[in-house]
Amino acid sequence: MSDDQVMRILYSLFQLVVVSMVLERALAFIFEHRWFREYFEGIDPDNPPKPDDPNKPPSRSGYKGLLAIVIAIFICWIYKFDIMQDIFAHEKSSALGVIITGFVLAGGSAGAITLFQGVLRMSKENRDAMRDLEKAKIETEKQLIQKKAELELMKVEARKKIIEAGEGADEGGGQG
Repeated sequence: MSDDQVMRILYSLFQLVVVSMVLERALAFIFEHRWFREYFEGIDPDNPPKPDDPNKPPSRSGYKGLLAIVIAIFICWIYKFDIMQDIFAHEKSSALGVIITGFVLAGGSAGAITLFQGVLRMSKENRDAMRDLEKAKIETEKQLIQKKAELELMKVEARKKIIEAGEGADEGGGQG
């Protein structure tokens, strides 16, 4: 894989993350709006039912996912956004690639970010492992420096004892 192709893939993944964040926020506005909640979820936003209420209307939350997929595929289709095209280095986008990209977008920014992190190997686990490795390296270097200092101190003490022993031998040996 050439450097140009890697850069094109990374740029496409970056675009995927940004577009998914924008789409997620736009859909949140719609999904959190009063008329959507009243019509699709059957919930009065001013008087929501309690979770354990037996008279609570049945959830119709499937509309959110379906609407997200339709809008995401529409956006990908209009802008010819096909992540598969860049991954496989094709000249033109394909309908299947646009649909797959739309599904990834509909999955939200968390999914797109996870995909991006997977390609760059920048997952939280990898960052934590690198941090732990760096801590262990620093601790090992610290222990090595401490042991070298202890060794130098022992050498100094040994020299001091040799000198003291030599001076004692000179004093005692000269009188005998």
